[in-house]
Amino acid sequence: MAQAAFKSCEICDGGLAHHYCQQCDQLFCENCKTSHLRTKISKNHTFSIGRDSHQEEKLFCAEHEEPFIFYCVDCDTVVCKLCAVKTHNRHYMSEINESVLKLKEQLTKYAESKVKGLRKDIEMLDQKTMEYQSEVRSVIQSIIEDSERMKDLIDRKAGELIKSLKEDEERNLKILSTANSKFSYNLHKVNKVQTTIEDAAYMSDVALLPKLQQLQAEIDKMETIRTPGIPTVRYTRKKISQNETSKLFGDLSFSKAICRNYATQGREDNDATQGREDKEYTSSHTSGVVIKTSRSYPTGKTTNLYGDISEDWKKPSRKIKQEAFLKNKRSQYIRDTSGNNGGSRLLILDT
Repeated sequence: MAQAAFKSCEICDGGLAHHYCQQCDQLFCENCKTSHLRTKISKNHTFSIGRDSHQEEKLFCAEHEEPFIFYCVDCDTVVCKLCAVKTHNRHYMSEINESVLKLKEQLTKYAESKVKGLRKDIEMLDQKTMEYQSEVRSVIQSIIEDSERMKDLIDRKAGELIKSLKEDEERNLKILSTANSKFSYNLHKVNKVQTTIEDAAYMSDVALLPKLQQLQAEIDKMETIRTPGIPTVRYTRKKISQNETSKLFGDLSFSKAICRNYATQGREDNDATQGREDKEYTSSHTSGVVIKTSRSYPTGKTTNLYGDISEDWKKPSRKIKQEAFLKNKRSQYIRDTSGNNGGSRLLILDT
């Protein structure tokens, strides 16, 4: 394969031009390249071997048809060497490669800093998300526990009401049964008197008189009984509103997750952000989520969930009046205090 032909140096026209300056778009020999790199304005220029094999596509100034080799900082644009002298005279200039290197270095530092910050944001967000999910599970468990505890309290209160009602029923039925037995006993004696009188219809008065005196003695021994008041019971249901049931639970408080749109901060702000301590770090585009709950324990409030049971004794519907037999008899009122609001009142005659 034939070797590539090298042109003469475009600087000294003497040596062979092995080196191509990408910024100046010129071919240099070895000596001129060394001198070129010693010059302050071109010390950062880059070289390649040969123009044809390594030359990249160049952008040229439309006005002067010269390659862009400078960057005007004041105008924020690339310029050729003629524009630098004519149009951008006394402007702050830098070579393109210096500007590229500086900008590349700044962007690299910014990207590294931003990557670090974003990773920290993601790590913090993942941690806070897990904490929030844990708090939600804990609050749900607390609500379930409160609900179960209130169900137990309600069932216990219902059991107490039913037990109290059955005890009152047993006690009242016993009283009514006792009164019924006494009435039946007296009825039996009175029926016996009637039967004796009917059987003695054909007896002489002399024979009938002792019988009647005997019946009179038995009647004198009979106890005068008054009909006891008949007990009643009613249950008045309560209308429980949603607000009343809400008061049985604790207070649920939480903050919402907010997505914030934010503008890109300057690199100075970003550097200051990275300097903060971890415990003070807050992402610029995430917000924490906090959920709290306070629990209440309605130990004595389940009574208000039920209606009222009221008991009373009706007045006697009838009375057996035997005033002749009321001598030497005592009556006593006994107050039953087992019911609500002082309980029922029962009238019993002493035996």
